[in-house]
Amino acid sequence: MVLVVVGGDGGPASATGGCASPWVYAESQAWWSPAPGTTGGQDFGHVHVGACIPERDTLTASTALPVTVILHNNPGVLQDVGVVYRRDSSEKTVAKVAPVQRTCPAMETCTIAMTAPIDLAKFSHSGLQEVRLRVFVTEPDGKVLHASLNFQVDVENGKTRSDVTRESYLRSKGWYTGFGYCEADVLGVPVPDGPVSGTVSFAVQQVDHGSGDVDPSYHRVALDSDAHAGIPGTMLAEGFGPMVPALVTVDTTRLANGTHRLVQRAECARGNQVLAGVSVLRFDVQN
Repeated sequence: MVLVVVGGDGGPASATGGCASPWVYAESQAWWSPAPGTTGGQDFGHVHVGACIPERDTLTASTALPVTVILHNNPGVLQDVGVVYRRDSSEKTVAKVAPVQRTCPAMETCTIAMTAPIDLAKFSHSGLQEVRLRVFVTEPDGKVLHASLNFQVDVENGKTRSDVTRESYLRSKGWYTGFGYCEADVLGVPVPDGPVSGTVSFAVQQVDHGSGDVDPSYHRVALDSDAHAGIPGTMLAEGFGPMVPALVTVDTTRLANGTHRLVQRAECARGNQVLAGVSVLRFDVQN
């Protein structure tokens, strides 16, 4: 864990995954598409919420996170991005940011940059606390597609210390009305917040967390994949059903120095429809 003393401009200098070190870039995507081999399913594209995050770092002053929202082939209306503080058994929305009622022309990609405030005074306790960034899109059928990025920070705000313990790791979740959540997780904490070299392992999982969610039907983990550019990347793991906690290993000596992406895709299918939750974690290689 790294002690970070920041003001309102978003962290100290130098770069980690394109972010101010020791912050790292993580992203959650939610996809809503027809199930392969079926007819009549809806294709509402997807929505991203990504941010430079102080994952597991210590904050001693309020700050703001650089956040990027992307609508891709999505005919819906962007409502807002909520900043949520989560405890083990409760949560509260402390801020909402983003243009209101924003749409993107059909078959185009719209990128919206913003900042999300992290106000230490609004945490009810000090210690390990959870922050969730949630982006909401109302789709043409009147239902909601949303992506949620969950991470933890160590807060020093002078209040009684009470650490969160419930699923306290990096989580990227897609959600759709009537389907619940479909998510991909990075279990190893803290995630790399500096250059890595040699052989690196990431602990990951893609499992069902709630009784109201559609079960995972397919899982995939890849290196440097990019769906927008049609790049499949290097497959690290793939299969039907959920992915129980596992280690995926990357030999960074076979990679170019610079920023790379660990991309997970969990799919939750029912009938002629698929909800997917995608996790993107950037890391830097320096051999």
